Amino acid sequence: MSLCGILNEAEATVRNHVLELRRSALIHGGDEHRLFHRDYVLTLQENISRIIRDYHRINPLRILTPPDVRDMLGLSRKYIMPLLEYLDSIKMTVRTPEGRRLRK
Repeated sequence: MSLCGILNEAEATVRNHVLELRRSALIHGGDEHRLFHRDYVLTLQENISRIIRDYHRINPLRILTPPDVRDMLGLSRKYIMPLLEYLDSIKMTVRTPEGRRLRK
């Protein structure tokens, strides 16, 4: 069921609410099916940054893969991929064929 159906609201009304939440920075990233609360995204950014730095310290050539993030954070790929793509879009990480690394 869509958010419009759950809220019993017109699509335009729900879309306006979501846009307002994005403008107020209460939600970030995601796609049309997933939105993430600001505090969750900030915590994720800190955790991903720490994980990638730790990986790099151990092995400078090591790139963090989505399964690595999934296992470390205990989240499913369904949530990991939109979050990683959001981190790419805000230029925190860079996607490579092998995985992600922090942007320099």
